[in-house]
Amino acid sequence: MQGAVVKGFFIGGAVGASVAAAFAYNRAPAEAAESEEETDFSRYKHLHMDGALVANLQEPVAVFKPLDSKLCVSMLHAFDDLARIYFSCRTGESRPSLVAEALKAKRTATNHLLALVKKARQQKPMAASEILQDVEALKKNIADYIYNITQEQSLQQGMKF
Repeated sequence: MQGAVVKGFFIGGAVGASVAAAFAYNRAPAEAAESEEETDFSRYKHLHMDGALVANLQEPVAVFKPLDSKLCVSMLHAFDDLARIYFSCRTGESRPSLVAEALKAKRTATNHLLALVKKARQQKPMAASEILQDVEALKKNIADYIYNITQEQSLQQGMKF
């Protein structure tokens, strides 16, 4: 912000400095909030607990967010829901409906992920090709979650008998 004020002063005197300061002040909080929102996974309670999943989501979210922020947020909520189900299974919760909930969250997350990849390929092909490895890792994360949830539920159901 100080650099903008100095440039404004040299270009337009006191009026230029005040205009530059106002512009920099109005622009800085929006940019900070926007960049913080893109990389802040802590608001997704369960997603935040899986460091590998968050690491795999970093670059794709940076590409997907400008393309369709609502769909990107929906995808993150679906991943958070899948992580919630996984961690509830790991803590001993056993309900037959958990596998059905996990499959629903998997479909939602996969559909949103594929739709965002399609948009990225159409609008930003270079960026889409750079995140293909992360997208494949996300698909593997989803498959691993479903496998672990079904295994955990079958073990817990077997112990009850």
